[in-house]
This record gives sequence, C-alpha cells and structure tokens, in this order.
Amino acid sequence: MSYGRGNGLSKLSLDNLRSKEEWALGKIKKLSLDIKSDDYISSLGRSREELEKLIDQKNQEISRHRANLVPKSGFISSLFGIKELPESSVKRISILSSEIADLKSELDKIQSIHRRHDSAKKSTVEINQWLLKVRDRIRVLEDKKVKDQSLKNKAAENTLKKRKLGSAVKKFLLNNEFCPYCERVIKDGGHADHIYPLSKGGESTERNMVLVCVDCNSKKSDLTLRSFIAKYNLNRDDIEARLDFLGKDF
Repeated sequence: MSYGRGNGLSKLSLDNLRSKEEWALGKIKKLSLDIKSDDYISSLGRSREELEKLIDQKNQEISRHRANLVPKSGFISSLFGIKELPESSVKRISILSSEIADLKSELDKIQSIHRRHDSAKKSTVEINQWLLKVRDRIRVLEDKKVKDQSLKNKAAENTLKKRKLGSAVKKFLLNNEFCPYCERVIKDGGHADHIYPLSKGGESTERNMVLVCVDCNSKKSDLTLRSFIAKYNLNRDDIEARLDFLGKDF
C-alpha cells in the first residue's frame, strides 16, 4: 500500500478509507518496535565509537607485528635475505584478527539497529502525515453521510405528513365517474393520485390530487405525469384537457 501525498483518497469509499486507516495504525505499531529511546540510541553511539576505537587499536597492533620480521633460518634463506614473522607474532596476529572479526560483528549489529531506528522514524512520520489526510477525508464523508441521512429522514417525515394530509384531502376531491388518465369507469371508490408525485416534492392539495382508477394509480406510482404518459403511450392532450376540466394543476 502506498502513502505519502494522499492522492486518490477523494475517490475512495468510507469503508476503503477505514481499511486504510486500520492498515496505517497497524504499520505504525509494527514500526514502533524498531524505534528506540534517545538514551538508548546515544548509548549505541558511544558503544560504536568504543568498538571502532578497539578495532583501530588492534589493527595497529597487527601492523606492528607484521613489521617485526626476522631472518629465516637456512642457507638459502640466509643467502637471499629472506625474512619471516616469529611464531609469537603469527599467533598474536591470528588472535587479533579473530577479535577484530567479533568486534566488527558487534559493530554491524549496532549499525543495523541504528539504521532500522532511523528508517522506522522516517516512515512513521510519513505514515502519520498520510493518516491525517485519510482521517480528514473520513470526517468529510461521515459528515456528508450524517447530512444525507438527516435529509432522508426529513424527506421521509415530510412524505408521511403529506400522505396523511392526502388522506384527509381525498374526501374533498370531485367524485368523478371516469378516470382522467384512461377514461375508464372508476370502480371500488378509486384512488387519490398526486399528479406531481410526493417523492419529487409534490403537495397534498386538491389541485395536485385527482381521483383515478386503481390500475392507473398503480402504473403511475411515483412517475411524473409526463413520464407516465410517455411510458404508456397515452394521449397527452386528452389527459390534460380532462385534468384542466377538473381544475387540476399539471
């Protein structure tokens, strides 16, 4: 997962953003294992200096021993002036070399801890900066979600009020015998239809409500008059004329 600039966060859903937030928190927790205290890092620095000093001292001692050459025994060696290290120097160089290897191993461990510490601190800063952007975007979406839900609740509440009002208005509607949409005889008392639908902001008024047949009311549902006419290929002029005669708005 990439982080840094926070590009593309505006295209992510709330669930995806929360998943990224969880990943970032987990990553920071994991990185914290490699972040040491300032005192500990300072002590590592001192240990590193001491190790480097010891390694330098032992290398100098090795150099001194390697310069401690003596003539090699034997006629040929004596003839050609061949020299060699005394056995004591060879042994000492071997011991010093082994000690230097051990010291370098310890030094590598310290440097590795220091590198991980520096890298973890840098990555933690970058992830925290990116996490702030993620959380800012989460807050924006959560605020929008709350506002949208509030608007939906208000719309639902208004629609419920309008439907209750519509039931009260129905008894005042003209008791027309024929459906203004299909011109068939209205049976079983008919249904009161909102010419401009409640779901689209229509009001429960006598001029926006008309008595229609059950079939047309079911088909029209929350369609606007124009969409209803187009969907069922009805005669617009005839319907508008009948609604106008009934004193309706459309």
